[in-house]
Amino acid sequence: MRTITVVAYDPRWPEMFTAESQLLQQALPGGIAKAIHHIGSTSVPGLAAKPVVDILLEVPNLAELDACNTQMQQAGYIARGENGIAGRRYFVKGGEQRSHQVHAFVTGDEQITKHVAFRDYLLTNQQATEQYASVKYAAAQACNNDSQRYCELKAGFIEHHLQLAMLCRKW
Repeated sequence: MRTITVVAYDPRWPEMFTAESQLLQQALPGGIAKAIHHIGSTSVPGLAAKPVVDILLEVPNLAELDACNTQMQQAGYIARGENGIAGRRYFVKGGEQRSHQVHAFVTGDEQITKHVAFRDYLLTNQQATEQYASVKYAAAQACNNDSQRYCELKAGFIEHHLQLAMLCRKW
């Protein structure tokens, strides 16, 4: 069982994202990676996070990405299919010491908009970022290393602030 730990922001996270983004671009055939975004808490300077870099991969279609599972495996990833979110392909790297996770969606999917909007909202809202850090620390302490429970304990904050993020989004 993985231990759920929230740590202070690590300034190396953007560098880790950049290196992994380059690895993914090299691993995947041309045209598969339409865009690669750094999302999640590690993408927000100053925000405490689980030390796992979240990557959002935009692809033209899921069948083309599914055909690249061997390339993803060679890059160190394990394919987990949708893993609970319809229309997503999920990949993890690092085993019990997970270092990266890739969430892949078809370009234009609403999930892409939500992830990027929430990240951008936190980047520009210091008070929400500080509140979110507190929620994350408390959730990590209360969840007993149950990742589903950890997510449930953060859900109310995320839902509320995602709604605000979508309202603030510049279209």
